[in-house]
Amino acid sequence: MTIGKVAIGRVLVSGGATGLGAAVCDAVAAAGGSPGVLDLNPPAVAGLPWAKADVTDNGEVEAGVRRVAEQLGGLDAVVTTAGVDRPGRLADVPADDWERVVRVNLLGTASVVRSALPFLAESANGHVVTVA
Repeated sequence: MTIGKVAIGRVLVSGGATGLGAAVCDAVAAAGGSPGVLDLNPPAVAGLPWAKADVTDNGEVEAGVRRVAEQLGGLDAVVTTAGVDRPGRLADVPADDWERVVRVNLLGTASVVRSALPFLAESANGHVVTVA
């Protein structure tokens, strides 16, 4: 199936077990694609390919991306929705909390994309979507 001119294929969704990531998985499946989840928790939808990984741990991310790609038979896209927030005035947010936001939202995103690149390169139409 296609949406516009883009075919929906095998899509890895980081943070895909809950919230926005779970909604992305639902949309991928509804469009005829095959979602796979990289998350600390299993997806609510039984039977979805998934791997447990903390996006702040490069080794876990590499192994998890590889596992999901193998379960899906490759990757055509990656959508990075894993993220955390610590609302408040910067002066009021402890440095450790702010650093965790950066590790998860920035460095974790880069780790997932970097780990997926070899699989996306094998796809005829690899895509990366990051969510801020």
